[in-house]
Amino acid sequence: MIQSTAATRRLRGLAWAFGVLAIQMLLPTACGGEGKDGGEGGEGEEGGEGGQAGGDATDEAGGTSAGGDSGGNESGSGGRASGGASSGGAANGTGGMGQPSCDDDEEYDALLEACIVPIPCDPTASPFGGGDGSQQDPYLVCSAEQLAAVAGALEAQFVLAASLDLSDVDDFVPIGDITTPFVGTFDGAGRVLVGLQMNLPEVQGVGLFGGLGADGQPATVRNLQLRDFQIEGSYEVGVLAGRVSDRYTLIDTVEVDGGSVTADIDVGGLAGGSAGTVANSSASAAVTATTSGYFGSSAGGLLGSNSALVTGSRATGAVAGVNVVGGLVGFNLETITQSTASGAITADSTAGGLVGYNRGGALVEESCASGAVPGGSALGGLVGGNQGAIERSCATGAVSSSQEAAGGLLGSNSGTVEDSYASGDVEGIISVGGLVGRNEGAGAVVNCYAVGEMTGTTSVGGLVGNATSADVTSSYFADGQPDNEVGVALSEQEFASEVSFVGWDFDDTWTQSAELGRPLLSWQTDTP
Repeated sequence: MIQSTAATRRLRGLAWAFGVLAIQMLLPTACGGEGKDGGEGGEGEEGGEGGQAGGDATDEAGGTSAGGDSGGNESGSGGRASGGASSGGAANGTGGMGQPSCDDDEEYDALLEACIVPIPCDPTASPFGGGDGSQQDPYLVCSAEQLAAVAGALEAQFVLAASLDLSDVDDFVPIGDITTPFVGTFDGAGRVLVGLQMNLPEVQGVGLFGGLGADGQPATVRNLQLRDFQIEGSYEVGVLAGRVSDRYTLIDTVEVDGGSVTADIDVGGLAGGSAGTVANSSASAAVTATTSGYFGSSAGGLLGSNSALVTGSRATGAVAGVNVVGGLVGFNLETITQSTASGAITADSTAGGLVGYNRGGALVEESCASGAVPGGSALGGLVGGNQGAIERSCATGAVSSSQEAAGGLLGSNSGTVEDSYASGDVEGIISVGGLVGRNEGAGAVVNCYAVGEMTGTTSVGGLVGNATSADVTSSYFADGQPDNEVGVALSEQEFASEVSFVGWDFDDTWTQSAELGRPLLSWQTDTP
């Protein structure tokens, strides 16, 4: 079982929080229109208009998501303005009518809708607007032609010196491809690329970058916004990148907002397949996989498949596929931590609000999902099929199955789930559980609970539905739900008392919520 000490988690959390704060300080100030205050978190879904409500990713905690959103409880209070640029007012609510006045050292970026420090660049120069491509003096990009020319210098260093409207570009070719990927650095400098369309249904590796990184040659893309892209390809397709290779390739603070991504298989709102690190990034795009391959559709709101690290990231777009479909990641082989998903899922089987399939050895920790998960079999509010480890995580969305193996947290489980909970209702036919639909093989459940309502016909349980191989320790479900003698039923009064939860850690892992009358995970209520 994979475990983290409390001290390690605290140090990691502090490092992550300070990293996000540093990023926020570097990003442009949002401005424009009639601004509303995004700095104060309100109740319910009213928490911070003009910013990101703390409770948008789940109904119980805003958690940790790209741009610095954090905190909140089930009502959504405690939200703070998102660290990225947002239209409709400055972060402090001081935006006026029309174009705002900027500081003396800034200029107004109409595409970004923000005041930002200008970077001198010649849009008429060729191939680039300045620089020599070195780390000390990166090439400058300030026109669509210069952006396309990045494909001719795949190992160089770049800075996006101006936001670009690409909606009139008809023949933009992905920068790099699967065999000759981009292996340099592309710093978006907080600016935005808008409106690019790529209609390449027969091509593998489609996105702004067809390929990022190669074995032993990592790439870096950071501080970039992408809006309203329409991307279509065959295999390994995403808005930012088709394939991300090399474990040391880094995608950091990249935001996809709006648009759609469509492919046969291996498709994500940010990238199709990723073997690199994705940090502090987000995607809100409609993601569709039209068929299924060896690893299923591998469709995810952020990544189609992941074989490295995803941290501090979120996805909010709807995701549709045949099978192996997740709100954040479709097929996960590695680690997902401090991340959230809230998009609706559509799939026939093996689908989860966060991850479609979590393979053996893979870890999901300190993450939560709130999207609804309807479909056929092996459906979970967090993960559809789990062979790996789930720790300190949660799901709050409703799960509805027309076949079998539906669970509030996991559809089917042959791995481990520890210190986690589900609060969404679950409806199905066979093997329906508040936490796990079907527990099989070496599947283990430790220190978990479920409080949703169960509806099913055969093998229905408040905690685990199909209990033929249930290894369950100190785990609970709400009194009044089907009791198949797996787990312990607790009344409302008992859920509200720490003494009911035998052996649970209420110093570092759990905290009792007086408002909800049941435990929440400590990371959900910690304020960085």
